[in-house]
Amino acid sequence: MKILYLSQNNCDYMANLLLHGLRQLFGDEVVDHPRLDTVYQNGQRAPYGNSFTAFNLLPTDNIDRSDLEAKIRNQFFDLVVYAGSQVYSDATPENFPFYELLLQHRPARWAVVDGADDLGETNVRQSHFPDFVRFFCRENRGQGHPISFSIPAEKITPFAKRRKPWASFEPTMQYVYSSEASYYENYRESMFALTRRRGGWDCLRHYEIMACGCIPFFLGIQKCPERTCTSLPKKLLETIQTNYFGLFETYRSRSFTPPPPYNDFQQWYPESPVHEVVIEEAVVDELGELFWDHCRQFCTTQAEAKRFIENLERDPA
Repeated sequence: MKILYLSQNNCDYMANLLLHGLRQLFGDEVVDHPRLDTVYQNGQRAPYGNSFTAFNLLPTDNIDRSDLEAKIRNQFFDLVVYAGSQVYSDATPENFPFYELLLQHRPARWAVVDGADDLGETNVRQSHFPDFVRFFCRENRGQGHPISFSIPAEKITPFAKRRKPWASFEPTMQYVYSSEASYYENYRESMFALTRRRGGWDCLRHYEIMACGCIPFFLGIQKCPERTCTSLPKKLLETIQTNYFGLFETYRSRSFTPPPPYNDFQQWYPESPVHEVVIEEAVVDELGELFWDHCRQFCTTQAEAKRFIENLERDPA
């Protein structure tokens, strides 16, 4: 499949991860324009996230980006994708390269992918394209397709037994680790790791935890909208909240107090009694492996790119 991958932002998690997945499926037939420099190994480092996980992934490319206007006129591409984090905040021709030309010479398929944390009251059906968004709130429920963050398969490490109960990284800290290797090692040696909603429900940390065979303790997962974070094993995450809530309470009282509203546990877990929890290593290892295997099967960039293509092919637009 020949894909023209147009972006407005040279440093965007969603744009980078989806491009990585599409390249796993279709190789050099995926043409990114302009070149998403932060996704390439010889490209620039990202200005945030310490360039972990979603950046500097692909080898030096030999992509032919020449004569794109002529190729659009000749309908050379089977699919055109607009990808970015603020596609709908300012939907002008400047945000959409070749927009008018594409309206005149429509490709067989096209799509808009908005990786913003929270679209709020945005009406996602304002373009001529099938839409894919990360956050579905009440206002846009049922419109467009869900799409989630994902993790490159090469970041998923072999499963191993854990050595300590909790990862030392908390979801309120900012870029504690300067090395990706030490960041991942923290999760690899831990049974549980805290995660929660930040700017939006979807967060790369969820997938990084599972990729290391660590169990995500997802604060407030039961409040997550149905069509957001669709690749996560939500029922299993809720089970962890119920079965290990006492363990978390013990940990919280000793070393960590989440910010509001996550410190109001009666609001988030009204049916979760606080009781002493004994860690059974065999059970925890089995749970960690379940999350690890789920990540390996359903949460890679390639798996998300495959769902993206399948949803697009079902879309009548």
